[in-house]
Amino acid sequence: MHALSIFTLAAFALGASALGIEQREETHLETRALPPCAQCPNNDGWWLSQFRPGNPGPPEDQAAMYDPGWLPRAAFTTGYVCYALGPGVSFSSGGLRPPYGHWQRRDDTQVMCWHYWQSTLQFVGAGMTVNSYPAHCTVWILTKGSTARVRVEGVNGAQPQYLPEGNKVEGCYGSYQNTDVGLISIWRG
Repeated sequence: MHALSIFTLAAFALGASALGIEQREETHLETRALPPCAQCPNNDGWWLSQFRPGNPGPPEDQAAMYDPGWLPRAAFTTGYVCYALGPGVSFSSGGLRPPYGHWQRRDDTQVMCWHYWQSTLQFVGAGMTVNSYPAHCTVWILTKGSTARVRVEGVNGAQPQYLPEGNKVEGCYGSYQNTDVGLISIWRG
């Protein structure tokens, strides 16, 4: 440490003491918020050691234009989470890694897929934001804005689920036995 820095710190400590300011040293770190969903059994590390994602092969041609409703192989492969984005909805930020793939469709929609276990992925459109957190043995989704619409398909063969639904603007989908939700569609309503 430079002498000037040491002098400055010492002067601050003496000044704070003379003013009666109590000095405290924080000895803990704040924990990162986890989704308000059922947690992984045992712990995240144990679950990840048991997790075996599938292999859809290399991504389909990302320069091609696909028909409406088309989905990449990753949308049907264990260990991938895919989003169909309606017109005017785009990926904003997030993820621990770049997307596995990003494809355009002729109806002005797009599909994006990531490997499962990412930091929050954020999607935006006029008057809306959708955050999706595919990690910790679930996929947690939070909608914000009156135009945000989300449909989650493929959870253990269940019927599609929608957000918002009444006053519900967030939800947990999948579980540690089956994190695959099939497809998350996001559009403006």
